[in-house]
Formats: sequence, C-alpha cells, structure tokens
Amino acid sequence: MWFAGFDKTVVAPIVPIEEREYFTAGYFGKNAITRVDDHSQCRAVVLGDGEKTVAVASLDFGGMARPFALRIQDKVNEALPGVFAQIDIVCTHTHTAIDIMGMFSLAEGCDMEFVDHVIGLTAETIINAYNSRKPGKLFRGMSRPEIMYDIETNPKRADTRLTRIRFAPDDGSKEIYLIHYTQHPVFRDVDDIAYISRDWPGVMCDLIDGFGKDSLFINGAIGGANPGGTRWPPEWNGDPDYNRCDWYGTAVGWASLLISEEKELAPAIKTAQGTANIPLANHLFKMAHNAGFLHLVEEENEDSEFNIGSVTEVGILILDDTKIAWFPGEVFPEIAINEGIADDYWVYPEREAEKGVNEIFGDGGYSLTVSLCNDHVGYILTRRDFWVEEKNPYFNFEALDPVRGRKHYQCCTSTGPMTAGILTEKLAELYSGI
Repeated sequence: MWFAGFDKTVVAPIVPIEEREYFTAGYFGKNAITRVDDHSQCRAVVLGDGEKTVAVASLDFGGMARPFALRIQDKVNEALPGVFAQIDIVCTHTHTAIDIMGMFSLAEGCDMEFVDHVIGLTAETIINAYNSRKPGKLFRGMSRPEIMYDIETNPKRADTRLTRIRFAPDDGSKEIYLIHYTQHPVFRDVDDIAYISRDWPGVMCDLIDGFGKDSLFINGAIGGANPGGTRWPPEWNGDPDYNRCDWYGTAVGWASLLISEEKELAPAIKTAQGTANIPLANHLFKMAHNAGFLHLVEEENEDSEFNIGSVTEVGILILDDTKIAWFPGEVFPEIAINEGIADDYWVYPEREAEKGVNEIFGDGGYSLTVSLCNDHVGYILTRRDFWVEEKNPYFNFEALDPVRGRKHYQCCTSTGPMTAGILTEKLAELYSGI
C-alpha cells in the first residue's frame, strides 16, 4: 500500500523588500527586486511503500546551492531520524526569485538571513508532509499537449511529455498531483526580472489547487528549452509577457487535470544517490569563488586548472516502473534522450557521446529526467558540443564557434566540458547497483 502526505508554505522574506535590498539570480546582472507579483512557495510531498519513505520538495527559485540543500536534509533527518531513504530538493527555475545560489547574480551574493529562512521553512514543510500521510493508491498518466514551444537551441528537441503522478487517498480526501514537464519559467517579462514571481508553474499549481487538489511541479531536461514566439495568442492589453505567462500556466494546468489514461503503480520504491567531484573549469565560476559568492562543497581536483572540484550528487528514484534521474543542474535534452542526432550537428563529432538517461534506463519502464536537484552546477551539456573561445574562455557569450557558426552561451555558464560525462557515468553506476 502507498502512503503519501503533502504540505506547502509561502516563502516570503522576513524583512520585506521595501526595507532591504534583495537580488534575483539571473543573467549575471545586479537586479535589485522592486516588486512582488506572487511570493515563492515551498511544496513538499512524502511517499512511502510501507518499507521505504522518500520526500520531494519543490521550491520556486532559480536553483539552490548544495550546502543549503544538505542543511535542509540534515534538519529533516534530525527531526525524523532514520525515516527517509531519500530527500530531494528541486527548484522550478523561475528566474524571478530571490537569489539563493550566490553565483549568477554576482551582485551582493546571497542574503544569508533569507537563506536560513528558506532552509527552515523547507525542512518544516517536509516534516509536515510526513505527518499528514494517508494510505492510498498511486497512478501515472501522460499526455503530449499541443501547448509546446520552440526549442531555443538546436537540435530542436526536448521531452514533450506532460507526466502526472497522482496519489488518491483511500478516504477520498484531497488528491496529490506531482507534475513533471520540461519548460523554462521565463514567461513573465524577460526584459525586466527585478521582481518576484513563481512564473507559469505557479499559475499551473494554483489552477490545479483550485479544483481541490494539492500539486507540486518538477522540471525536466530544460537546457535550451525556452519559450519561442510562434504559438502564442495575440497581445492582450499591451502586456504580452505577463499574459503569456498566465495563458501558458493555465494551459499546462488544464492539460494536467484532463489526463485520462493512467497506469496504477504497485507500491515499490527503490533509491540510489551518489556524489561526484566535478572539476571547475569555468573562469566565471572561479571569479565567483574568489569573491565568496560561490557556495559549493569543495574538494581538490587535478582535472581543474584551478585545482578546485565541486562535490555534487546525482540520484535515482524508482516508483514501481517509473524511473526518475535527478541531476544537479540544467540538463540538456540530449543528455536525457540521446538518439536521432546526426554527427554533423556537433562541433566535435569525434568525441565520445555520453550515455543518455534513456540508454542508462534502457531495460524497460518509464523514465524521467529532473533538473536542478540538490544543487546548481550550471548547464549540463554534451562534450561533443562544448565550445568556448580559446583566448577568452567562458567570457564571450556571443562568440560563434568556427565549425558550425553557433553561439554557445550555455557552455559559458557550465562548470566545464567534463561535467555531463562524470554525472552520467555515476548515474549508470548507481543504476547497475539497484
């Protein structure tokens, strides 16, 4: 028998924005927050099969540094010792939230009083979800809604599935929806990010909640999966970005509610987590490190020219035949689904391709890839397309590679070319041991 519980809370700063300067974590700019559309939230679901118990907390932030995620896990495990086989902290990746990474704003770093507040509220939300557990049944449903987007980067691919994992309590009380979908939350106003908004995932969750459900969102392999301009409704009231956000979140919410075909999942949980030492190659990250803005679990790494390694983690959660791979950054689609891409697309086709999640989980079942879990190491993309300028590496976002003539902005915001290979190898090792 399955057991599940849910809780949510608003994550607003103790000191309001009118009395303290906060910054968003986006686009390497000093973006002081000037208004609040809707405050960030923490939503948590706890699942158990009678033997193992796991927790997933979803936060409306751009990402969370690993030391902060570890503190949340420690708080929960201290309050409920020996209960959880796995605790995963994921971020929706809204670009309009207070910085809790300290890496991408390069402004004042994190406001540590606010970070402490987030850590405390998240741990409390997970504990409350655990204490609200009820028995019931678990179902998985999927659709491919006609609300998709243009993929910003070639090879124009993404996981287009909308997946709903639904818990139905035996007593007929509120159902819990865990929604997995692949889309950047950058719909509100891409020219002005100096405000707080949960973006389209917030609109989606609020709509689902309005139908008497509890909901939680986890993002997929979102590297390069950004909104395009070809499928949007006309401008409304002269404010296309704001209305586009509401339109998109509403559309995904309705699509989630209307999934009709489902498979009941047997109560069986398997988990695996492992750490990996990622060599820090990015000069921008090194600058943030020197300034004290880069929060990481640091170890020496000889493959880094700075001899700095970031100890991060990958994980696996299996619910019956549903296999979820957790990654600590923005995973590119070709890492999730490595198939159907011609060699002549890549800048370096001679380099060995990393194993995709679809290959690692290739023995059957239903696989999902999740970004921004328990850390944020930047973009995670294949070594076959990892190019930065030789003379000025990582600094020129507009530079065009000499082979394909394409920009490689995402390479400039990655820890380095070895990241994807190290993480996928660790994932394959973990899966072989389950």
